[in-house]
Amino acid sequence: MHSLTSQSQVAGSAPRLWPAVILAAGLLITAIAGGWEIHRVGQADEQRFHILTERLKGEVIRRVMIYRFGLMGVRSIFAGSESVERSEFRAAVLSRRLAEEFPGALGIGYIERVPRDRLEDFVAATRVDGAPDFKIRTAGDARELYVIKFIEPEDVNRPAIGYDIGSEERRRLAAEHAMLTGEATITAKINLVQATNGNVGFLFILPFYQRDLPVRTPDERQAALQGWVYMPLDGRRLFSNAAAVTNGELDFEVFDGSDPHLEDLIYDDDQHLVTTQGALDKNAFAGRERVTNIPIEIGGRRWTVVMSTTALFGRESRAPFWGIVICGMLLSTLAGLLARTQGLAMRRARALADRMTADVKRLALVAERTNNAVTITDADRKIVWVNRGFTRLTGYTLEEVVGKSPGKLLQCEKTDSKTIEIMHNDLGAGRGVRVEVLNRAKDGREYIVDLDIQPLTDEAGKVTGYVSVVSDVTESKRAANALREARDAAEAATRTKSEFLANMSHEIRTPMTAILGYADLLADEWQGGLTQRQRIEYLDTIKRNGEHLLAIINDILDISKIETGKMAVESIEMQPMQIVQDVVSLMLVKARDKGLYLQVIQESAVPATILSDPVRMRQVLMNLVGNAVKFTESGGVRILVRYENEPGSGGAAPMLCFAIVDTGIGITAEQQARLFSPFEQADASTTRRFGGTGLGLRISKKLAEMLGGDIAVTSEVGKGSTFTFSLRAPMPANAEMLHVENGTHVVTPDKAENDRRPMLRGVRILLAEDGDDNRMLIAHHLRAAGAMVTAVENGRLAVEALTLDGSVDGELAPAWRFDLIITDMQMPEMDGYAATRLLRAKGYTGVIIALTAHAMAGDAEKCIAAGCNSYMSKPIDRGVLIETCAEELRRHTAGV
Repeated sequence: MHSLTSQSQVAGSAPRLWPAVILAAGLLITAIAGGWEIHRVGQADEQRFHILTERLKGEVIRRVMIYRFGLMGVRSIFAGSESVERSEFRAAVLSRRLAEEFPGALGIGYIERVPRDRLEDFVAATRVDGAPDFKIRTAGDARELYVIKFIEPEDVNRPAIGYDIGSEERRRLAAEHAMLTGEATITAKINLVQATNGNVGFLFILPFYQRDLPVRTPDERQAALQGWVYMPLDGRRLFSNAAAVTNGELDFEVFDGSDPHLEDLIYDDDQHLVTTQGALDKNAFAGRERVTNIPIEIGGRRWTVVMSTTALFGRESRAPFWGIVICGMLLSTLAGLLARTQGLAMRRARALADRMTADVKRLALVAERTNNAVTITDADRKIVWVNRGFTRLTGYTLEEVVGKSPGKLLQCEKTDSKTIEIMHNDLGAGRGVRVEVLNRAKDGREYIVDLDIQPLTDEAGKVTGYVSVVSDVTESKRAANALREARDAAEAATRTKSEFLANMSHEIRTPMTAILGYADLLADEWQGGLTQRQRIEYLDTIKRNGEHLLAIINDILDISKIETGKMAVESIEMQPMQIVQDVVSLMLVKARDKGLYLQVIQESAVPATILSDPVRMRQVLMNLVGNAVKFTESGGVRILVRYENEPGSGGAAPMLCFAIVDTGIGITAEQQARLFSPFEQADASTTRRFGGTGLGLRISKKLAEMLGGDIAVTSEVGKGSTFTFSLRAPMPANAEMLHVENGTHVVTPDKAENDRRPMLRGVRILLAEDGDDNRMLIAHHLRAAGAMVTAVENGRLAVEALTLDGSVDGELAPAWRFDLIITDMQMPEMDGYAATRLLRAKGYTGVIIALTAHAMAGDAEKCIAAGCNSYMSKPIDRGVLIETCAEELRRHTAGV
């Protein structure tokens, strides 16, 4: 300024001063330009620092919120199920790509609130559910424990399983805050129990409540709480490389709380605070050009993020200043540098905007790609945006629903009005609401959703809109209902079978009581006092009750074979009217004892021979005719027989039909509905009055169906019943027809006494039976029939009795010592199967008859396959024993 005080001095010194003036002017311009550039760079750096801190802040929040969305997805597992088992939780969690989707999470777990008085039950139930070594680690005596029940992957999180987070203050406070607010909550900084690298972290906890309880107030939420889903987050893994969004120009540290303290440090990006000693002060950030503390409210916690510049910050922005200093007063160069600087600033701002836009798009992509339906409405609850999940669920596109009310669009007349009222009340009060609602899709399909609606507010707290997340729980509801119905059906079946077993126990014990009681009376005969007539009556009683007991056992075995599909029927030539005559012969004595008539009425010509199973046909007729006689007190029983063979019946097989008509007590309609049900009887009082197991009709109906026919019943109480029994009856070639004059034939058979002449006189029989009582009884029957019996205790002795040297390995004697061998199939040392196979291998071709206590399908085939000629099941009937032996000897002699 002194150069301008005197014009003459300036004029006089002008030639010398030009360089100085130019230099001074250049210096002045340089100083002005440098000062302006310094000021501009400072502002640009301040603005860039603000942009970078906001970007880094957004990245920190975004990284944490990813785990909140993940927890909401895990919570949907529990929303769609009454209870979640360990295997179901594991499958759901491990189906996610945890390392890619949630790199900061050590796992995903479930915490259950357990009252202390239910602790033992909880541990027992958890061990049954696939965790036999489960135990709880807790401290203190709190009334409730918050126990980590599941966490996956389990192998790296095993130290956390069973830990009571309620016994540690920081974890407990976060869990209770989440419970009372209903919001995802972050714990204070903690040392993770499963961390092996010494890293610190925190838990991210999200509560879920019982669906059928209100959660509008903290007290209601506390009462409705079912548990929490949570993620243990490792701070180092969570925020690793987060500063990359600033291109390395910023460093940051995350502290728990409002004031940064070393003990509250969660994450240090460049680890420069590791060597810091003592209190945290400005010296800890010495050399950093800019440092700022940014508070973040997230998950119910306040964090402080300390952001500071690195050596990379501002490096490019300072280049123009040094260019000005070096290049001097080259305004063109300065203008170019300024233009270049401005261009760089604009490109940086544009790149920053693009990156921020990309962040927003990534968040939008999460909402767009989720399986749940997401809806955003304005403050008037009119739709402004829906995701693709909404379209998949409802069938409506975004264009079809914009501006419409979701409730009016989707709810229908079946939607619960109380639920709608709760939604309107809570949303009208600015509160969030979670309910289950029945909706109707565009195509008319009805479905059930778990609807979670939360208000969106501005900084002043005014509601600006609503966001809803909808999960389709229709299938889970249906599965739960189906499971409940199946459980009810299983329980009903169990009750029915239990009642059946109780009745069978009574039916079996009743004849056993008589058998044992009269056996004791006969055993006491040495004391005297019994007449011959009494002894015969006692023996008849024992025999009659034994036969009754055998019939009960046969019924139980038959129903067992029928229920398991092991009952088989034959198709051989048989004489149906002869079987009818046999049945009538057996039933005639009982009918006459009750003063009843028993008639057979042949209504049409009947084939003399048909192809069917005579044993099963006789069994069905015996049951039906026996029931008719049993339940008839006066009048009688008629058996109507007809043969249906209609050529125009479309190729249907001919049927042999029976109608058993009685004048008995009759059956009510309700009883008829249960008459053929498994494990049920028509009327317990009738059973107690007339006796019986109630299995006969069930067995008979199944046998009729297996024979190609059926059984039906019509009845009138007090007047009698008619049971119709039909079976397929194809005729063999050249079969004749039996015609009856006048269409009626009355059968009154007179069954002759059994021929009791010795049928086995002189027959040499070898008997192998390990049971002393059975061996003695069978040998007695055979000797009474004239046979010469040699009895041994097992198959080895039987083989030795037939060899030359009396050893099991010896050759067969050339002249067999026995005409027939009877062997039990279940014996010690060597059973009947092995003995039979060995004898056949040695060349024995005589008759071998099998004895076994087994009576199931396939036993006869097994015995025949071993080499036996015939088969008898225990208990052995004397007549059947003697007739079988005589018949097999006859067949062997004839070479059949």
